[in-house]
Amino acid sequence: MAQPKSFDVDNLNSESRVNTRQVTIETVTSTRSILRPEGNSPSQPPPREVSAFVEMMLFVLFIASRALHPSFIDNAKEVQIIDGKEKLVAPYAKMVPVLGECIFTAIVGQVMALYFGGLDAWKAIWNPVPFKVFSIIGLVYAWGDILEVLATSKVSGDAYQVLLQSKLLITAVMMRYFKGAKTSRLQWVILAVVMCAMSVYSTAGGKKDAPIDPKYYDMTVQDYVEMMSAKNANDSGMDAEFLLGMSFVVAKVTVSCFCAVLSDKYMKEFKEIPIYVQLVQFKFAWFMMVLVYTFCDGETWTGDGPLEGFDSKSGLVLLSFIVKSWLTMYLLAILDSVLKNIGEAASVMVTFMLSIYVFNKSEFAMDTFLMVLVVTLAVVSYIESKMIVDKARKYDEALVV
Repeated sequence: MAQPKSFDVDNLNSESRVNTRQVTIETVTSTRSILRPEGNSPSQPPPREVSAFVEMMLFVLFIASRALHPSFIDNAKEVQIIDGKEKLVAPYAKMVPVLGECIFTAIVGQVMALYFGGLDAWKAIWNPVPFKVFSIIGLVYAWGDILEVLATSKVSGDAYQVLLQSKLLITAVMMRYFKGAKTSRLQWVILAVVMCAMSVYSTAGGKKDAPIDPKYYDMTVQDYVEMMSAKNANDSGMDAEFLLGMSFVVAKVTVSCFCAVLSDKYMKEFKEIPIYVQLVQFKFAWFMMVLVYTFCDGETWTGDGPLEGFDSKSGLVLLSFIVKSWLTMYLLAILDSVLKNIGEAASVMVTFMLSIYVFNKSEFAMDTFLMVLVVTLAVVSYIESKMIVDKARKYDEALVV
């Protein structure tokens, strides 16, 4: 029986060292990459490799767009009295910005195809194979938007945000199944840390003590006991509407991860098609599905029509939707879906700073800052781990060779 081959580092000659280094480098992502995105197989880099500067610029712009997007949405909301309570409500129909973004992308993408590639590039939009693939993904994306609206109307913001953080782990699992991406135990642990840190921030970060309701001032102990007994009786059992809302959230998270991984995979697989052409192929089915839903949502086509309540602040929301969508798709095509979720987690630091120093909506709080700092450092740890894991994997492969 043959003896196992020994690997003595001290006795390697210079020739074997060169050969070993060639073996370990030729199949990994280029050293120009800082973020080390995954290609469609563990042994291949992404087909659209860019310089480290462009890579980081795209990642930073994506983080900025994710941080500014909720700020623009909050800025557009108005105070309305609902059930005797003041609530911040968007004055426009929730699906109008989604429809506007789909129309803008479909038109601008076709104009770019004609400008950069002429009539042949425009005709490539209607190529049946990629058009069918991206239309199906766009259709599922539309259901993700619909499920988000349904979920946020039935569950609290805290519950929604906590379940939303599971995207990191779900995406990593889906990338392993659909793309064969390999995730080390170290990376699984870091992803879990990011998810838990984001959950803590979402539920506890920046919360203030609520003021005492004036109705308690003249209440006797007996009145208070009777009120709490009635409340406990009403709260007993499982709320069917809450369960339905939670099911919408789970479905939204699953659909979002599924679409991101499929977009990541097929935008790289059809690499010969420009990204702006792929965006047009996404949007036709996406737009049609959302349009059909608006006839059932009870707000888009009521009153003065879909543009009722749409003003300059709502226009900024539409602009934010457009920028976020384009940056997200370009990031998925050039980087990967796990880095997309990592970027979303990293945006909490930008959001935290903007709320204090730009929008003046909150004050600096050390406990909240530490929560955000934990999320940020966990994100940096994951990015830094990719290079170490790549080197370790190629070192193991070199031992086998």
